[in-house]
Amino acid sequence: MTTRMRTADLRELIRDALPVESAEYGAPPPRHQFFVPKTHARALHINIPVVLGDRGMGKSYWWAALQSREHRGLLARAAPDVRIREETLVFPGFGKTPDLAHYPSKDVFARLLDAGQKSRVVWKAVVVWSAGRFAAERGLGRHVGNGGGQGDGTGFGGGSGYGSGLWDGSGFGDGRHIPPVDLVLPAIDSWEKRVAWTVDNPEAADRLLQQFDATLHAIERDSIWLFDALDDAADDPAAFYTLVEGLCQLALELRSFRHLRAKVFLRTDQFEDRRVGRFPDASKLRASTASLRWLTTELYGLLWQLLGNHPLRGTEYRQDLYTTLFEHKLKGRGLGREEKQEILKLAQAADWTPPPESQFEPAMQERLFHRLTGPFMGESARKGFPYRWLPTHLADAHGDISPRSFLSALATAVVHTADHHADHDYPVHFRSLHAGVYEASRIRVGEIAEHPWVQPLMVALAGQVAVPFEFADAEARWREADALADSDVVAAEIDSTDSARKRLAELGVWREMKTGRIDVPDIFRLGFRLARRGGVPLKRDGEVR
Repeated sequence: MTTRMRTADLRELIRDALPVESAEYGAPPPRHQFFVPKTHARALHINIPVVLGDRGMGKSYWWAALQSREHRGLLARAAPDVRIREETLVFPGFGKTPDLAHYPSKDVFARLLDAGQKSRVVWKAVVVWSAGRFAAERGLGRHVGNGGGQGDGTGFGGGSGYGSGLWDGSGFGDGRHIPPVDLVLPAIDSWEKRVAWTVDNPEAADRLLQQFDATLHAIERDSIWLFDALDDAADDPAAFYTLVEGLCQLALELRSFRHLRAKVFLRTDQFEDRRVGRFPDASKLRASTASLRWLTTELYGLLWQLLGNHPLRGTEYRQDLYTTLFEHKLKGRGLGREEKQEILKLAQAADWTPPPESQFEPAMQERLFHRLTGPFMGESARKGFPYRWLPTHLADAHGDISPRSFLSALATAVVHTADHHADHDYPVHFRSLHAGVYEASRIRVGEIAEHPWVQPLMVALAGQVAVPFEFADAEARWREADALADSDVVAAEIDSTDSARKRLAELGVWREMKTGRIDVPDIFRLGFRLARRGGVPLKRDGEVR
């Protein structure tokens, strides 16, 4: 009886288990792929109104997952301190997917702002209308004697889909009085009219939110509004920051209620812009932000989660993983019948999560990863060790790595191995990890196009400088290419080479070394085609050399 997988089977598992493309926006991840990094717990806490994260760090992932009752339940079990429970009421406040039933579109926002409406009031109308509509459709706050409705398969009375699956209707069959939400909103569908009503009836709007809060307090529920992809709310930078500032102001105001909260997902540079935070008590909001970041151990923990929960071969991989753990504990002594039976038992667990030592102990993670890659980045230790090498070459100048970069690098590496090193003793060849980093860099450079001013500055350096380089060399190349005159650079208010240097450093594209020279990490260097003395080479003829 063997508890080890064959190399070919492991290679096939890695290829099939790793998502090569982002999930459809708005769709929560499949249950078997759901993973909660410990470092995300503070950001997910219900009392944290602003969550910061760069591309690929998980903002849209959590925006979608928190709207799923099933995933909230999984989150509550994995990280109970976040205070978001399965029955928490969750409303979409804005997202990438157009949804006029829940929030205005880009064009509607533009019309509202052009008409002179304050952005804080526009967002308040979004909250007021979703709360009022929810209360009206669910009979929230009226006498409850039958457990909260007829039931529609979601655990909710009714079945319109608006907020569905958020209230299970349990625990209110004792006939007790629930404070009513008796203010009925007018039957209007136009967001222009809804915002106008909110402006003209401020006392009624406030009373509705107070009643909604009182009702939630009586039935022991919290509510939260989620806002993501705010880039899609406006084309004009001035309008965008007006909307962001108004939303941040509203998020702070909601904290005065006991059970109404907002969670706004933003890129770090968006929140740190000087155009955000010019309202009273903005400093309180800045003190209540949290960032989505991934530790190296969490990235590897995510890998085990994906491999061990693959629908077809996950159980086989669990056996392989536990075999590595047991062999380490036995210090080289072979597995006996008793240990193999225990491994088979552990591998059959329902709702499997990687064991703690595989999530938090770097030395054990290194053993598990080298089971997939071999122990070295070459023929000996001189070239480094895959477990440490891969994250080092995927990190930006701040040391941050996105799971998207990590998984795309491994997905590319395993395909490259199958194509070029099919007879290799391990599922992933060390040279294929170079190809993986190159692909991750290509994707990351594509993502950073959301900062259009970066491209003209970095393209001007391609083929002209070798990393690390003197900043004076970059200045000379920019002058030759007239890069600072590029319309995107001008629009970003970058008016000097020193300003460009600081902005690129803030974004994590490069860092200034102690010697004063500029270093560009591989996650950007390769995609922008900058040479380097040593390290991962540039591609030639489509291949990494």
